[in-house]
Amino acid sequence: MNECDTVQITTAMDITIHSPFNKTISNFNNEGSFPNITFVVPGVEQSFRLHDRELRIASTTIDDVFKEQSCSHVTLDSAACTLTWTCERTATDEVYRRVLVKWLRFCYGEDQTFSIEECPAALAVLIQLQLKTKEDVKSVIVKHMIDTAKKNVVVGTDLLFECAFEYEECHSGDYQNRVDVALTKVVVTPENIRNHPEIADKYVMRLPVDSFESIRYEDMVFELGLRLKYVRYHHEELSIEEKKRVLKFEEIRKCCQLGFVNGGVLVEECKEMLKMKDEETGKAVKEAKEQAIKEAEATAATEKAKEEALKRGEELLRKHPELRDETEVGWSEEGTGENFAMLCELLKGNAIPTKTLDLPGDEK
Repeated sequence: MNECDTVQITTAMDITIHSPFNKTISNFNNEGSFPNITFVVPGVEQSFRLHDRELRIASTTIDDVFKEQSCSHVTLDSAACTLTWTCERTATDEVYRRVLVKWLRFCYGEDQTFSIEECPAALAVLIQLQLKTKEDVKSVIVKHMIDTAKKNVVVGTDLLFECAFEYEECHSGDYQNRVDVALTKVVVTPENIRNHPEIADKYVMRLPVDSFESIRYEDMVFELGLRLKYVRYHHEELSIEEKKRVLKFEEIRKCCQLGFVNGGVLVEECKEMLKMKDEETGKAVKEAKEQAIKEAEATAATEKAKEEALKRGEELLRKHPELRDETEVGWSEEGTGENFAMLCELLKGNAIPTKTLDLPGDEK
């Protein structure tokens, strides 16, 4: 199947995917067609009466479930002949639910039209179902999103946001082939950011570090300014090494020294920021060392107090061996009240080895 057989751009922002499967759509959710499977989509009141044959021909995921292989998005109750779609998004994401039903109808040979707003969800469900035309279909949906993003930066930013933060299938896998990375290259441009500064705040500043590092511009001063803004935004959570990597500090400093770019002020700000982070790190290390010393001193003081208490207890017990069986404070002698109370506690815990004291009355 070639691309022109697969896709049709029906409006400026809609895309129609032509189904390669047998045209059996009249059997979809039709009791008269003798369905043998109930397909449950959480969040949709109506379950669908379908046929395992059509679903298994079209979807590798569903075929694997019937082969008793574990699948993360769907479960099979063989006794009840029920398939349940288990992706958590179905409970809260109406667009996702609508797209899922469209792809199920696609398995019955019905062509499907997706609005541009539906494309990220359509791509995610396509990958989850592992539709057997997925490579063709995935490439044309991605191309449609990129072409639209080039023409309309506002729509492109929304697509980028959905792909980068909402649908895992669009921001996982091989880095070079990720959908969010492809969209970043056409949406997050110097011209777009200058003309639409909200792009930086809505999307760029929220990027994970590995995604942000993919941003490259010919205007290195502009790029460094954007990277500095990102580091300021994530100042508390980034390590010193992450900051150096994000800022590409050594690379840009060399370019400035060689005169390729004029970014002296930005480089100085970059150096100051890294220095500040070093000072913060040094302060944290110093505080940790001081705390460790305090804890060690406290432990030593406790051990010393224990030794002194044992010594006083032994002295009192030698002087009054009849007290060795006492466990309650009830005896007093001038100057020994405090010691006696302490002695009782030591005797309770068997802290004083009375058998080694050679007290009067002990058997030899």
